Amino acid sequence: MLADVFHTRRVKWCARQLAQPAGCDVRVMGMPTPECNGTNWYRKERGLIAFENEAVLCAFYKSKY
Repeated sequence: MLADVFHTRRVKWCARQLAQPAGCDVRVMGMPTPECNGTNWYRKERGLIAFENEAVLCAFYKSKY
């Protein structure tokens, strides 16, 4: 499964919640974008906002589900 670098952790967690009871192994790979990759995401406002949004969503998903 491919996901944006910011969504990888949440996607992996959600997929594992669904797949582990069935005995499936889930692997998620982050796919960097040219404007926000692993080395420059914090230099641009768009990257910082995406990171903050994902941190909030991750916390929400883990508390809700």
